[in-house]
Amino acid sequence: FQVHQLFSELLRRRLVQHQKEILPKLHMRAIDWHVKHGMLNEAVSYAVAMGDEGPLFSLVESNILGQILQGEFTQAKAWLAELPNEHIWERPVLCLAKAWIDIRNLSYAAAEKFIGRAESLFNLQRSSLQAGQRNQILEQIAALKGSLARARGRPREEQLALIQKALKLITKDNVRLRGLLTLQKGLCYLDLGQDQEADLIFLQVIDWLDIGSSFPLYGAVYAHTVVAQLQGRLGEIK
Repeated sequence: FQVHQLFSELLRRRLVQHQKEILPKLHMRAIDWHVKHGMLNEAVSYAVAMGDEGPLFSLVESNILGQILQGEFTQAKAWLAELPNEHIWERPVLCLAKAWIDIRNLSYAAAEKFIGRAESLFNLQRSSLQAGQRNQILEQIAALKGSLARARGRPREEQLALIQKALKLITKDNVRLRGLLTLQKGLCYLDLGQDQEADLIFLQVIDWLDIGSSFPLYGAVYAHTVVAQLQGRLGEIK
Protein backbone atom coordinates (compact mmCIF):
# COMPACT_ATOMS: atom_id res chain seq x y z
CA PHE A 1 0.00 0.00 0.00
CA GLN A 2 2.80 2.45 0.86
CA VAL A 3 4.59 1.61 -2.40
CA HIS A 4 1.36 2.23 -4.27
CA GLN A 5 1.01 5.68 -2.64
CA LEU A 6 4.61 6.61 -3.42
CA PHE A 7 4.22 5.50 -7.03
CA SER A 8 0.98 7.47 -7.40
CA GLU A 9 2.64 10.58 -5.99
CA LEU A 10 5.56 10.17 -8.39
CA LEU A 11 3.20 9.94 -11.35
CA ARG A 12 1.31 13.04 -10.23
CA ARG A 13 4.53 15.03 -9.94
CA ARG A 14 5.69 13.93 -13.37
CA LEU A 15 2.32 14.87 -14.81
CA VAL A 16 2.44 18.34 -13.24
CA GLN A 17 6.00 18.86 -14.49
CA HIS A 18 5.53 17.69 -18.07
CA GLN A 19 1.82 17.75 -18.98
CA LYS A 20 0.23 20.27 -16.64
CA GLU A 21 -2.14 21.53 -19.33
CA ILE A 22 -4.14 18.27 -19.38
CA LEU A 23 -4.76 18.22 -15.61
CA PRO A 24 -8.16 20.02 -15.74
CA LYS A 25 -9.42 17.56 -18.34
CA LEU A 26 -8.25 14.59 -16.26
CA HIS A 27 -9.86 16.02 -13.16
CA MET A 28 -13.17 16.49 -15.00
CA ARG A 29 -13.04 12.91 -16.24
CA ALA A 30 -12.38 11.73 -12.69
CA ILE A 31 -15.28 13.83 -11.38
CA ASP A 32 -17.68 12.47 -14.00
CA TRP A 33 -16.62 8.88 -13.34
CA HIS A 34 -17.05 9.16 -9.57
CA VAL A 35 -20.44 10.88 -9.88
CA LYS A 36 -21.61 8.17 -12.30
CA HIS A 37 -20.64 5.50 -9.77
CA GLY A 38 -22.21 7.29 -6.80
CA MET A 39 -18.90 8.24 -5.19
CA LEU A 40 -19.76 11.86 -4.46
CA ASN A 41 -17.16 12.54 -1.77
CA GLU A 42 -14.39 11.47 -4.13
CA ALA A 43 -15.89 13.60 -6.91
CA VAL A 44 -15.89 16.65 -4.63
CA SER A 45 -12.26 15.95 -3.71
CA TYR A 46 -11.28 16.04 -7.38
CA ALA A 47 -13.29 19.23 -7.90
CA VAL A 48 -11.43 20.84 -4.98
CA ALA A 49 -8.10 19.68 -6.44
CA MET A 50 -8.93 21.40 -9.72
CA GLY A 51 -8.78 24.79 -8.02
CA ASP A 52 -11.66 25.91 -10.24
CA GLU A 53 -14.76 26.90 -8.27
CA GLY A 54 -17.12 26.39 -11.23
CA PRO A 55 -17.21 22.56 -11.24
CA LEU A 56 -17.11 22.48 -7.43
CA PHE A 57 -20.15 24.76 -7.04
CA SER A 58 -22.06 22.85 -9.72
CA LEU A 59 -21.32 19.49 -8.13
CA VAL A 60 -22.19 20.59 -4.59
CA GLU A 61 -25.35 22.45 -5.61
CA SER A 62 -26.61 19.45 -7.58
CA ASN A 63 -26.17 16.94 -4.77
CA ILE A 64 -26.05 18.55 -1.33
CA LEU A 65 -29.79 18.68 -0.58
CA GLY A 66 -30.17 15.03 -1.55
CA GLN A 67 -27.31 14.10 0.76
CA ILE A 68 -28.91 15.99 3.63
CA LEU A 69 -32.20 14.14 3.16
CA GLN A 70 -30.27 10.90 3.43
CA GLY A 71 -28.95 12.06 6.79
CA GLU A 72 -25.44 12.82 5.51
CA PHE A 73 -25.10 16.06 7.47
CA THR A 74 -21.41 15.65 8.23
CA GLN A 75 -20.63 15.17 4.56
CA ALA A 76 -22.76 18.15 3.55
CA LYS A 77 -21.07 20.34 6.16
CA ALA A 78 -17.65 19.27 4.86
CA TRP A 79 -18.65 20.17 1.31
CA LEU A 80 -19.78 23.65 2.34
CA ALA A 81 -16.50 24.12 4.21
CA GLU A 82 -14.73 23.92 0.83
CA LEU A 83 -16.66 26.92 -0.47
CA PRO A 84 -16.12 30.62 0.34
CA ASN A 85 -18.78 31.87 2.76
CA GLU A 86 -19.50 34.92 0.64
CA HIS A 87 -20.35 32.68 -2.32
CA ILE A 88 -22.64 30.46 -0.26
CA TRP A 89 -24.50 33.64 0.73
CA GLU A 90 -25.20 34.37 -2.96
CA ARG A 91 -26.65 30.94 -3.91
CA PRO A 92 -30.14 29.96 -2.72
CA VAL A 93 -29.57 26.18 -2.79
CA LEU A 94 -26.43 26.51 -0.68
CA CYS A 95 -28.22 28.82 1.76
CA LEU A 96 -30.93 26.16 2.11
CA ALA A 97 -28.34 23.47 2.76
CA LYS A 98 -26.70 25.67 5.39
CA ALA A 99 -30.09 26.21 7.05
CA TRP A 100 -30.71 22.44 7.32
CA ILE A 101 -27.28 21.96 8.87
CA ASP A 102 -27.90 24.83 11.31
CA ILE A 103 -31.21 23.29 12.43
CA ARG A 104 -29.41 20.00 12.94
CA ASN A 105 -26.82 21.82 15.07
CA LEU A 106 -29.54 23.65 17.07
CA SER A 107 -28.37 27.00 15.61
CA TYR A 108 -31.90 28.24 15.03
CA ALA A 109 -31.14 31.95 14.60
CA ALA A 110 -28.55 31.14 11.92
CA ALA A 111 -30.99 28.80 10.20
CA GLU A 112 -33.65 31.51 10.12
CA LYS A 113 -31.13 33.94 8.62
CA PHE A 114 -30.21 31.55 5.80
CA ILE A 115 -33.85 30.66 5.09
CA GLY A 116 -34.60 34.36 4.76
CA ARG A 117 -31.59 34.86 2.51
CA ALA A 118 -32.63 31.94 0.26
CA GLU A 119 -36.11 33.43 -0.02
CA SER A 120 -34.70 36.87 -0.94
CA LEU A 121 -32.39 35.34 -3.56
CA PHE A 122 -35.26 33.34 -4.99
CA ASN A 123 -37.37 36.47 -5.44
CA LEU A 124 -34.44 38.23 -7.14
CA GLN A 125 -33.55 35.31 -9.40
CA ARG A 126 -37.01 33.85 -10.05
CA SER A 127 -37.17 34.87 -13.71
CA SER A 128 -33.77 33.33 -14.51
CA LEU A 129 -34.49 29.98 -12.83
CA GLN A 130 -35.89 26.97 -14.62
CA ALA A 131 -39.24 25.58 -13.48
CA GLY A 132 -37.63 22.61 -11.73
CA GLN A 133 -35.24 24.88 -9.84
CA ARG A 134 -38.07 27.18 -8.76
CA ASN A 135 -40.12 24.27 -7.47
CA GLN A 136 -37.16 22.79 -5.60
CA ILE A 137 -36.35 26.06 -3.83
CA LEU A 138 -39.99 26.76 -2.92
CA GLU A 139 -40.39 23.23 -1.53
CA GLN A 140 -37.24 23.53 0.52
CA ILE A 141 -38.09 26.96 1.92
CA ALA A 142 -41.53 25.76 3.03
CA ALA A 143 -40.10 22.55 4.49
CA LEU A 144 -37.42 24.45 6.40
CA LYS A 145 -39.96 26.87 7.88
CA GLY A 146 -42.04 23.96 9.16
CA SER A 147 -38.98 22.11 10.45
CA LEU A 148 -37.65 25.22 12.20
CA ALA A 149 -40.99 25.88 13.88
CA ARG A 150 -41.02 22.32 15.20
CA ALA A 151 -37.37 22.46 16.30
CA ARG A 152 -38.01 25.69 18.20
CA GLY A 153 -41.06 24.24 19.94
CA ARG A 154 -43.51 26.74 18.51
CA PRO A 155 -47.23 26.21 19.31
CA ARG A 156 -48.48 22.94 17.78
CA GLU A 157 -51.11 24.72 15.68
CA GLU A 158 -48.41 26.92 14.14
CA GLN A 159 -46.20 23.91 13.46
CA LEU A 160 -49.05 22.00 11.80
CA ALA A 161 -50.06 24.99 9.66
CA LEU A 162 -46.51 25.42 8.32
CA ILE A 163 -46.05 21.67 7.79
CA GLN A 164 -49.38 21.36 5.96
CA LYS A 165 -48.43 24.32 3.77
CA ALA A 166 -45.13 22.65 2.89
CA LEU A 167 -46.80 19.32 2.11
CA LYS A 168 -49.11 21.06 -0.37
CA LEU A 169 -46.03 22.32 -2.24
CA ILE A 170 -43.88 19.18 -2.15
CA THR A 171 -44.43 16.96 -5.17
CA LYS A 172 -45.21 13.28 -4.69
CA ASP A 173 -41.99 12.20 -6.39
CA ASN A 174 -39.93 14.10 -3.76
CA VAL A 175 -40.44 11.17 -1.41
CA ARG A 176 -37.68 11.93 1.09
CA LEU A 177 -38.66 15.53 1.73
CA ARG A 178 -42.33 14.59 1.81
CA GLY A 179 -41.50 11.77 4.22
CA LEU A 180 -39.64 14.14 6.55
CA LEU A 181 -42.51 16.64 6.74
CA THR A 182 -45.10 13.89 7.10
CA LEU A 183 -43.09 12.44 9.98
CA GLN A 184 -43.09 15.86 11.65
CA LYS A 185 -46.85 16.09 11.12
CA GLY A 186 -47.26 12.76 12.89
CA LEU A 187 -45.09 13.94 15.77
CA CYS A 188 -47.31 17.01 16.16
CA TYR A 189 -50.36 14.76 16.46
CA LEU A 190 -48.49 12.62 18.98
CA ASP A 191 -47.70 15.74 21.02
CA LEU A 192 -51.42 16.59 20.99
CA GLY A 193 -52.27 13.17 22.39
CA GLN A 194 -53.81 11.91 19.14
CA ASP A 195 -51.88 8.65 19.18
CA GLN A 196 -54.02 6.74 16.68
CA GLU A 197 -53.87 9.47 14.03
CA ALA A 198 -50.13 9.86 14.62
CA ASP A 199 -49.49 6.14 14.24
CA LEU A 200 -51.34 6.00 10.92
CA ILE A 201 -49.07 8.78 9.67
CA PHE A 202 -45.92 6.98 10.87
CA LEU A 203 -47.04 3.82 9.07
CA GLN A 204 -47.59 5.88 5.92
CA VAL A 205 -44.00 7.18 6.06
CA ILE A 206 -42.66 3.66 6.62
CA ASP A 207 -44.66 2.45 3.62
CA TRP A 208 -43.28 5.25 1.41
CA LEU A 209 -39.60 4.88 2.17
CA ASP A 210 -37.30 1.95 1.42
CA ILE A 211 -35.10 0.52 4.15
CA GLY A 212 -31.89 2.54 4.34
CA SER A 213 -33.12 5.28 2.03
CA SER A 214 -33.31 8.21 4.46
CA PHE A 215 -33.29 9.25 8.08
CA PRO A 216 -37.08 10.08 8.21
CA LEU A 217 -37.69 6.34 7.86
CA TYR A 218 -35.81 5.56 11.05
CA GLY A 219 -37.68 8.33 12.85
CA ALA A 220 -41.01 6.91 11.70
CA VAL A 221 -40.07 3.38 12.79
CA TYR A 222 -38.99 4.67 16.21
CA ALA A 223 -42.15 6.77 16.63
CA HIS A 224 -44.34 3.82 15.58
CA THR A 225 -42.61 1.71 18.23
CA VAL A 226 -43.19 4.40 20.87
CA VAL A 227 -46.91 4.52 20.06
CA ALA A 228 -47.14 0.73 20.24
CA GLN A 229 -45.49 0.82 23.66
CA LEU A 230 -47.86 3.54 24.89
CA GLN A 231 -50.82 1.45 23.72
CA GLY A 232 -49.49 -1.75 25.26
CA ARG A 233 -49.09 -3.60 21.98
CA LEU A 234 -45.32 -3.63 21.59
CA GLY A 235 -45.39 -7.39 21.04
CA GLU A 236 -47.38 -6.86 17.83
CA ILE A 237 -44.55 -4.98 16.12
CA LYS A 238 -42.96 -7.04 13.34
